Amino acid sequence: MKQSVWWYLGPLLAGLAFIIDRVTKQWFIHDPSYSYSLIGQVVYMQLHLNTDMAFSLPLLPWLYYGFIVVIITMLLITLGRAIQHGKLIEFVVVAFILSGALGNLIDRWWYGGVIDFINVTPLRQWHGSVFNLADSYIVGAVFVWVVYLFIYDRPKKVSTHH
Repeated sequence: MKQSVWWYLGPLLAGLAFIIDRVTKQWFIHDPSYSYSLIGQVVYMQLHLNTDMAFSLPLLPWLYYGFIVVIITMLLITLGRAIQHGKLIEFVVVAFILSGALGNLIDRWWYGGVIDFINVTPLRQWHGSVFNLADSYIVGAVFVWVVYLFIYDRPKKVSTHH
């Protein structure tokens, strides 16, 4: 049976995404005053150290790290099952989620918070208006996974009408 190139390309792209995330964060760590406007004052890049959890929710360290261990363990199990059952989409999205999670976990470990730098002014009323590439990988992969599960991976209904 011929395997799809995505079994190799997916994790390579997730690895490349991880490297891009690390490089962009290092850029802002080494030049904290750097600021760049992408779309006027609506979307701009500027360093922000997020010591809270996701979406700027307050952090309880024991809860956060316990939660992270559980989530990463579940994702690794899911990754193994995706490989075992030949679920390519699941394999690739979990690789991207792990890539983003690992990037943010390294930040929290080394810097005491996550290095965020993409600022979206209109989202400030909902918190979480500052994020990074790793956050984008996680949110994007979860979105793709949910769409896939609801549209393509639904069990086929068996007709009871004869």
